[in-house]
Amino acid sequence: MSECRRVDAWLRLFLVTADMHCVHHSIDRRYRAAPAFGHDRMTLVMDWFRDRRELWLDPMLLQPHRGEAHC
Repeated sequence: MSECRRVDAWLRLFLVTADMHCVHHSIDRRYRAAPAFGHDRMTLVMDWFRDRRELWLDPMLLQPHRGEAHC
């Protein structure tokens, strides 16, 4: 397990990490720590969320104000 994954696993005990939140928006409704086929091949529920540019900080901060359904 990479150092980044270890830190994320530890933080998940106390916080909802970005990685954990992404899994929450997966089309796979079973709870798991990571997508079955990995994060790079995970399919998200919302089409617009599949655009990698939407995962950058500036769009993420603006998403709640754009009036789109996000959950």
